[in-house]
Order: sequence, then structure tokens, then C-alpha cells
Amino acid sequence: MQIFDITVPAYSTFVVHAPGNYLKYMSGSNGGGDASIVVTPGSLGGQKVTLAPGQAFRLGSKAKTPDSWTLANYTNAAVIVGKVVVGDGQIDDSTISGTVAVVDAGFARTQINAAFLAQGFCPANASNRSCVELVNPAGSGKLVIVEGITALSTGGAYVANFGIMSGVVAGGAEITSASVSSKMAGSPIGLAKVYISNPATTPASFYGGAACAGLSGAQSAVSMQQFKEPLILPPGYGLSACTSAPNLPLQVGFEWFEQSQ
Repeated sequence: MQIFDITVPAYSTFVVHAPGNYLKYMSGSNGGGDASIVVTPGSLGGQKVTLAPGQAFRLGSKAKTPDSWTLANYTNAAVIVGKVVVGDGQIDDSTISGTVAVVDAGFARTQINAAFLAQGFCPANASNRSCVELVNPAGSGKLVIVEGITALSTGGAYVANFGIMSGVVAGGAEITSASVSSKMAGSPIGLAKVYISNPATTPASFYGGAACAGLSGAQSAVSMQQFKEPLILPPGYGLSACTSAPNLPLQVGFEWFEQSQ
């Protein structure tokens, strides 16, 4: 039995050059979508089976043992990164599969350049609030899936209210290129944008008229929140953080990944 790392592109195949009558799809991810693969044993023509992560396939006892296995991307939505086991034995123990799947999914998102970080800074305004917003542009075709947020102010004790909005805070200035980075070093940034603004009051356009999160702290103290379930921004929506009082600078961090709708 051998373990192999696999990378299965969209609209293409990946060949595992190993003999065996058994294949188990141990783990796989394409950044959060359906990571099923289509498995063809060797050159056995139309004999194909679709496997989700954790599932396995064994040829019948009378079948000829193939010298390779061909893997195809079932949805063709994004590159699938994962692991398979090939051989003549069998693996039934999946007691750690949940942990492995979580780790592999995060690793895969970073590896395919779908995971990002931002630190947006809005300077103080003597009369107005300071706001920083992460926006999924209208028509992007992607979901922006926010996993965590941070906030701090160097101007004094602060309260930063976060709210979901449609579009950009009025008067917002884009600072994306100076604030966003990919978690995959050396890779380009994604589609999400970062804006700053200094409105006279906390935006009344928070979805539902209320903030969805609030972070507070002493001067220069970092406050953070990791969401138990991710916050999802469809195209045209943003997550904005604004100080509750004027004349305070605000620095906000966002952690997210992007995937096709």
C-alpha cells in the first residue's frame, strides 16, 4: 500500500502510476467546493467510479490488476489537492479523517492561492468616524468567506462595530494594493477589495440596521474574533468596521478565502 499526493486540475487528469486493485481517496479539497474525483482503473475503458474524500473502490476478484489509476476532476470548478492510497490491501480506519480533512482543506486553499489576509488603516478625523471595509465586488462570480477579524486603535480606547453592507461606504477610498496579501507567498491577490472612509456617523446601511460584531480595547490593544461558522459575502456585499466615536484612527484585519459561487 502506498500513499500518493495528488493534484487534479479542472478539465484535465492526474495519473497515479502504481499497480493495485484498491484505491482509497483519503483526503482532498478544491478550496471549499465539491472535491469529488472520477477514478478510472488503468486502461479499463468505461469502468469509472466517482469518489468523495474518504471513499474507496476495489476491483472485482476476477479483474486484471491495473498498473495505474487515472483521476479526473468531477466538477471542474477548481484544482483539487489531496492524497490517495493505492495497493492490494485495504484501509478501513478513518478515525482521524475529520482532522485530516480540515487541515488539508486549509492547506489546499492556500496552495491554490484562494486564501488571503488584509490590514487596512484609516487615519483619524477630528469630526468623523473611521471605517475600514472588505468588499466583494458586484459581478465577481466569487464568494468571499470571512473567517476572522481584528481591530486596534493607536489613538485611545476604542469600540469598532462591524456590519454587513451592500456596496461601499459612501466616500470610500480604495487601498487594496497597500493592504491585501495572499497567504501563498509570491502569489497575486484575489478579487476582494479594501476601502477606507470617514463618515460623520456609523453607517445606517448596515444590513438589517444593526452591527453583526463588535471589537473593543484599550489604546493599541488588539481585539479579535474567529467565527465558529464563516461569514459569507456574496458579490456586491461588504463587511465594514467603524469606530463608535470620532477622532480615532482604526486598523482592521480580515482573514478570508474566495471560491466560485
